[in-house]
Amino acid sequence: MLKWFAAFAMLIGLVACDGKTIALGDIAGEVQKQCGYVVTYQSIAKVVVTLVAGFDANAGSAATVAEGVANSVVTSVCNAVRSSGAKVTPAGAEAVAAVPTPLTVTVNGVKIDGYLVK
Repeated sequence: MLKWFAAFAMLIGLVACDGKTIALGDIAGEVQKQCGYVVTYQSIAKVVVTLVAGFDANAGSAATVAEGVANSVVTSVCNAVRSSGAKVTPAGAEAVAAVPTPLTVTVNGVKIDGYLVK
């Protein structure tokens, strides 16, 4: 019960941000920017559904979520990529591979297929 309460309290804190929202497509772009992992907005939507009750995962890449939720998703996905043992290089850094490397990670019980581009 305490675990559930902590998760709920975190979600309330994320939703109670300053009103800024971020589109799913932009969240996917931020994941690529921060950890070189390319994912679809559909994969991002599946993770958002685990955090936001009633979120419509079929709303498209322009669907928005609170900035705090977006930041949580980016952090969670990049942490999952890093914990996979994959060599992570943020965008703008020198590429370490000429071809994208397929990688599947799990965030909040959701499998996310993507690939590392750096």
